[in-house]
Amino acid sequence: MAALTQTNTPSRHVLGDYVVRHYDLSGNNGDTFTPEQVGVAFLTITPTTAIAVGATVTNDVITFVTAGAWAARVAVFSRRG
Repeated sequence: MAALTQTNTPSRHVLGDYVVRHYDLSGNNGDTFTPEQVGVAFLTITPTTAIAVGATVTNDVITFVTAGAWAARVAVFSRRG
């Protein structure tokens, strides 16, 4: 399992109580990503490859669950960041 880094400079938006950052990521099943945010509430994943991508969040570390290699734009919503 690899620790991922984004390939873009994440854009930051504030929506009410949430801060949203968009990350361009690619990886494989079990890879992890620690965003520049604290208190991750939820995320949305928009794959840019033809594969389903799921994720779990534990202590602000995102672990991706897939059937193989993937690439996606990930929007992370948090209370601070």
